Amino acid sequence: MKETIVARRYARAFVDTYSDPVVLETLSGDLSSLAELFGESRELASVMGNPSISSNVKSGIIEDLLKKNKASKETAKAVKVILDNGRITELPIIAEECKRLSFEALGKVRVDVVSAMKLTKKDVEEISDRLSRITGKTAVVDVSVDPGLLGGIVVKVGSKVYDGSVKNQLMSLKVGL
Repeated sequence: MKETIVARRYARAFVDTYSDPVVLETLSGDLSSLAELFGESRELASVMGNPSISSNVKSGIIEDLLKKNKASKETAKAVKVILDNGRITELPIIAEECKRLSFEALGKVRVDVVSAMKLTKKDVEEISDRLSRITGKTAVVDVSVDPGLLGGIVVKVGSKVYDGSVKNQLMSLKVGL
């Protein structure tokens, strides 16, 4: 819980500082990429969380990662602040909060779509367009496939779930019997 509060504060500060849409989009993407590296590499997370390793060594590792990922100078500054304040192990949570807050600031909404079969690019664009009109925000759609749905789709926008799957309809029939 404490980590989430701290992450929210850092993310809010970054979003307020870098309010330019292009910079904010880049910062959010760069932080997410770095957070993925932390998730993929136990060694990296271990080194960054080890208090016996000097901040100079950690700083060098982070600089190398930023260069390899071609991160922006704004991202480098933000990550340096996180590292200097001893919060680098919380980078994944900060990145997630930053993405959430930047979506709000940029007028975007994350939409998770689960379908019974693979959707075409045209289908995804149509879903995105319709949801953008409904929400009044730009819908950023993440699509996944679950053959267990049997047919149809399940759409999650924020905390709302719209379940148009055959599986759900069959469950409704079963409950009604």
